[in-house]
Amino acid sequence: MSEENLKQIAKGSEAGAQKGQKSGYEKIYDWVVESLVDFDLEANAEPLGLKIHPEGGVVVSLFGRDYLVTNSGAKALDGQRTSFNHLSLVAHYAMSQGRSPASGDFMKLSALSGIPAGTASGGYDRNALSMPLVKRFGHDPEALEEAVMKLGGRREAKSAGPTREYLFEAFPKIPLKLIFEEADEEFEPDFHVMFDSRSIEYMEFEALGFLGGILIHDLLGQKENYK
Repeated sequence: MSEENLKQIAKGSEAGAQKGQKSGYEKIYDWVVESLVDFDLEANAEPLGLKIHPEGGVVVSLFGRDYLVTNSGAKALDGQRTSFNHLSLVAHYAMSQGRSPASGDFMKLSALSGIPAGTASGGYDRNALSMPLVKRFGHDPEALEEAVMKLGGRREAKSAGPTREYLFEAFPKIPLKLIFEEADEEFEPDFHVMFDSRSIEYMEFEALGFLGGILIHDLLGQKENYK
């Protein structure tokens, strides 16, 4: 699925919901489920670091929460509500053909995609990425630490002073890093989501963009598009 497809579907989400139609996010999930039907999930589990569920399918962990992915779809194993974006991504990961170990070299999404930031496909708009986190956590690092821990993240021991780095195991083979630059006399606080350089072997950069967005929404405790 192309990025333009994803954008057009997502744009129609709100209008469709108002008419009682499926949202754009649900349509994306439906398309992913179509790919699951004939996919050998169990054979693909080991290289992705996934466990095979006793009743069939595989267990995929996303930010410390476990999901069951089968040939008929995905669901959270804790029985709680979740979003179609979460379900789409765990299913997408379960079908990934990535095999390389993480490099430990982190970069912005725009650098990973090779498309300059600020272009139509160049990654995040800064305001969409940074400002919600700045508003919530920019002057409350203790609240940030608490939110990070809830998602299974940890602070890098080497990070100190005005810059803090938090490492997340988004998926077993896709780590993410959140960099928090605290305010000083010259600069306002800022945040950056960084991706391991080999993440692109596991997911297209459009899907990685959704993954970074889920990190932000989950840190903020937002529940949009949950079912």
